[in-house]
Amino acid sequence: MKQHRVYTQLRDAIYSGRIKPGARLVERRLAEEFQTSRVPLRESLLRLTTEGLVRRSPRRTSYVEDLTAEDVAEIWLMRQTLEPAAARLAAAKSDKSFIAKLHRLADKMADQLQRGRRAASAESDLEFHRTIVESCGSARLLRAYDLSHVPMLMSRLKGERGNPDILRRQHHEYACLLEEGDGDAAERYAREHVVDIAGRMLGGGAVEEIRL
Repeated sequence: MKQHRVYTQLRDAIYSGRIKPGARLVERRLAEEFQTSRVPLRESLLRLTTEGLVRRSPRRTSYVEDLTAEDVAEIWLMRQTLEPAAARLAAAKSDKSFIAKLHRLADKMADQLQRGRRAASAESDLEFHRTIVESCGSARLLRAYDLSHVPMLMSRLKGERGNPDILRRQHHEYACLLEEGDGDAAERYAREHVVDIAGRMLGGGAVEEIRL
């Protein structure tokens, strides 16, 4: 559907930072860029406003929402809540194709980081974690995860991605726990992993503020 395509393209442009935080969203220019009419574009902007990615001024002008310190803390808190819950559910439902995909993504993100492709590695990392949430079989949990806007947060942060070998090992270990079906271990590992990421991306002080 055309409206969904426009919405997805606009959301991804905001997530990636191609459309900068605080940028004014001019409908005419966006319609030209995304090769669409004003109606699906306005519907997409309305949806993104509802989801918190776009804000509208009293004069009905749209801007890309920026992340405050409170927003960052809330997104990490949601991630620390949702991903461990998803890991527990995914451990009970894992299958060979799902586990094989996680191992492929673990190698892919590490290889990309090894070659200096930080943005591509981050995208593969995000795909790894969303795949786990998606596989748990809860449509409501997946929707909550998507609405937490983790990709936008990660694109804004410039912290250390870590050592490629450690990144590879951690994600393979995570996949193995899911394959073993140990929900307790998978949930615990997921929570520790998110805290570790926050430690590298935000700094130790910020981690303490959002730790569950």
